[in-house]
Amino acid sequence: MLPYDPANRSYSRDLSNHSTFGEITLWQQLKSRQLRGYQFYRQKPLDWYIADCYCPALKLLIELDGLYHEAPEIQAKDQRKEKIYLQWVCRY
Repeated sequence: MLPYDPANRSYSRDLSNHSTFGEITLWQQLKSRQLRGYQFYRQKPLDWYIADCYCPALKLLIELDGLYHEAPEIQAKDQRKEKIYLQWVCRY
């Protein structure tokens, strides 16, 4: 299990309750082990940030990026995140 910042738990719940259309659409395909029996978690706190979807068995992290991620300061955060999780990150 990966460590996470406990302060992110309530923010993670808030994100789940206010998902984008893309997140909802993807989650409909991933929930309840519909993808070859693998369990995915939605808005999963990992270290210091929250992943849109995460599968621990596959060590796969899925990020659904919108216009928010085009801002230079957000791109810098995303690059730091990718350096840590590059082997796991899948962006859409």
